[in-house]
Amino acid sequence: MHMKNKNIYRDTVRWMLLPVLSNVIYEVLKLSMVFIVAYFLGRVTDAAIAGKYDVFLDKGNVLLLIIAIGAVCVPLAAIAMDFIWIKAGSVSDIEMCSKISFWKYDKLRKMDEGEIEYKLSEELCEFRICFANVLSTLILVPIFGIFLAYCVKQMGVIYLLFGICCSLFTLLIPIIFRKINLKYEKENWNYLSGQNQIFTQISQFAKTIKCFGLKNGIVKKWKLQFEKYLNSSRKKAIKIENLAGEANGFVKAVSQITVLILGCILMEKKMITTGCIVIMLQYLSIFDTFFDRCIQSITNISKVREKANRLHIFYDNLERENGVNLWDRVQTICCKNLSYSYDGNSVIDNLSFSIKKGEKIQIKGQNGSGKSTLLKILCGLETEYEGDVLINNIEIRRINLSMWRKKLAVIFQNAYIFSGTVAENVAMGKLNAAEEQVQKQMRFVKIDDMAQKAISYGANELSGGEKQRIAVARAALKDSEIILMDEGDNHLDAEGKKILFNYLKQTDQTVIFISHDLEFGKVADRVLNL
Repeated sequence: MHMKNKNIYRDTVRWMLLPVLSNVIYEVLKLSMVFIVAYFLGRVTDAAIAGKYDVFLDKGNVLLLIIAIGAVCVPLAAIAMDFIWIKAGSVSDIEMCSKISFWKYDKLRKMDEGEIEYKLSEELCEFRICFANVLSTLILVPIFGIFLAYCVKQMGVIYLLFGICCSLFTLLIPIIFRKINLKYEKENWNYLSGQNQIFTQISQFAKTIKCFGLKNGIVKKWKLQFEKYLNSSRKKAIKIENLAGEANGFVKAVSQITVLILGCILMEKKMITTGCIVIMLQYLSIFDTFFDRCIQSITNISKVREKANRLHIFYDNLERENGVNLWDRVQTICCKNLSYSYDGNSVIDNLSFSIKKGEKIQIKGQNGSGKSTLLKILCGLETEYEGDVLINNIEIRRINLSMWRKKLAVIFQNAYIFSGTVAENVAMGKLNAAEEQVQKQMRFVKIDDMAQKAISYGANELSGGEKQRIAVARAALKDSEIILMDEGDNHLDAEGKKILFNYLKQTDQTVIFISHDLEFGKVADRVLNL
């Protein structure tokens, strides 16, 4: 396994170790039940043929008891295994989602939402299943080896090897037809892709489709595509699937008959008993299942590698967790020859400035001049720039970002509001803040009367001004060294702007802000023009 993907393998083992062990226990339990039942069934058969009815009754009663125990234990083990799998899958999904929240902003911004969703919902799930299948099979191999060693003792090497060869022969059919089916998977994928494209067109361009009366045309296009698919590859695939099923059943029947015939020959020569034949016929199903699992695991190894190569994105895009710790207060923020380009277009060109502790700086410039981008760079969100951004003469890309952001409070023009209550949203500015501190900041922005107001996903219950007041209260609660404001006065009414204005004017924090409101210009000690 490639070293590049060691993180995804390591975490998957951590997430899936318990489910894998539960799967192994479940498989061993099933194997043991089939093995024990077959063993006693063989002994009961021998006792009945020999006329030993006391032995027959004793072994028969034990057999019934074992069957009863298996009927209870195996389903319970299956339920427990499913529960463990679901729990482990949930933990895995949560951890991967948390990793997305720690992605580099500039990488996250470039990622397609559908691609992230697909990697989480489809690829990660398939990777876990394939990985667990391979790992559990590796654990089961030595256990199955012990089982085979005991079988040799009971039935002899020749008869056992013959039975194994017959089981392996039955696997030829799935292998052959699996290769044939690969020819039609591409066509199937093309069909599904085309179908998804049509659905996307209908959802994204519904306005155009409806206004121009294109509904019938879109439906007709999809119908023709669907019929084309049915008339070609799908029909062949269905025929092949049916043929494979019939062929597999036929081969299994031939294998059982062959084992039975050889058993009769050996029984005639007094080499085995009738019970051994019964046992071997039962064991054939065990051999079939296990060997099929081994082949599936071999196939899954390539899938595991393929998926890991695509899932390592969850780790490659993570923000830097180490770096220089800023224990001291921030005395200076400097930019030297700062340049930034987006999609080949220069946004910031050779910018240099210096900001001292406690200064209030207003950033001005035309639309597209890089005002918001500059604040994102100062937050450590955008990292793909040229030049230097120095905090206390330390390049920001060398600084521990978590510690740096503890020194920042940011007010964006469109505040994000979480589901919960207004008070809970304000409290996110400082998670360990006392209730009195939260209440104080809500009174400061005059939203204390709506502290317990419930907010759903999307925060449609709140106006734009109320959202911004929450953002201001959240920033004030944090009590940071530095305030960054990107048009945070947007959506605020006159009263809200007055509250924010007075806060910025009176605070001794370093303030760097963007505002088009002329009144807010009075807060600034100086203006930085871009």
